[in-house]
Amino acid sequence: MSKSPSYLGRMLGLLEFVATQDGSAALASEAAQRLDMPLSTAARQVTLLEELGFVRRSQDGALMPGPRLFRMALCTVAQLPRDEGLRTAVRTLALETGESVSAGVLVGAEIMLVARQESAHPLRIAAQVGDLVTAHNSAMGKAVLANLPRPRQLALLRASLGAAAGHAESEAEETLDGLAAELDEVRKYGYAVDEETYHPGQRCRAAAIPDSRGNAYMAISVAGPTVRFTAEHARACLPALLAAVNELSPWLTGDR
Repeated sequence: MSKSPSYLGRMLGLLEFVATQDGSAALASEAAQRLDMPLSTAARQVTLLEELGFVRRSQDGALMPGPRLFRMALCTVAQLPRDEGLRTAVRTLALETGESVSAGVLVGAEIMLVARQESAHPLRIAAQVGDLVTAHNSAMGKAVLANLPRPRQLALLRASLGAAAGHAESEAEETLDGLAAELDEVRKYGYAVDEETYHPGQRCRAAAIPDSRGNAYMAISVAGPTVRFTAEHARACLPALLAAVNELSPWLTGDR
């Protein structure tokens, strides 16, 4: 006989709901319906979580992650590079391609680098764990963006573009429409392309790492200076990049 969820279990479910919403307005009533709990219970838990700083409300009443929930997420992300499987995959890909390799995870509206192996070449564009990469003009960001539902894409672009409140929605829509063909190719071929868009003089190829539900909040990239990392070299690195994704996907889902 299955047990009904405890009060604590429902609160943890509510936190997960707020943290993983797709960018659409999520009200307490929607959370209650999704989690199969009384509205009065959901309202009390939301109020408590607000007081503790784990949840906040937007001007229209939508539930959003609060500062303490963000802090927990960042602390968890900071521990990802310690996983030897992730670091090994990044190091191996760097050795196979001869270029710099990064792994990143979606945090808020940007991609945070959680593992990095620099190229051995003296000419390289340096980056480090903890650096943030924008979602709309980087290969890693577009690899993730292509695998998200449209409401989540728009939410990311609104925040990533930093548009003024009155123009955020239209600018996000225009940017996403402008990326439509490129994102279709990402989904078709399994990788994203950056030709000096994110950083002048840098070429990059990236692929998303899907979880067990097909969502992709992580990605891995190979990047280098265009004078050395030519289009032909980048094309030759794609099999190794996609093989790394296949290796890391079980790591992400816990099926290791």
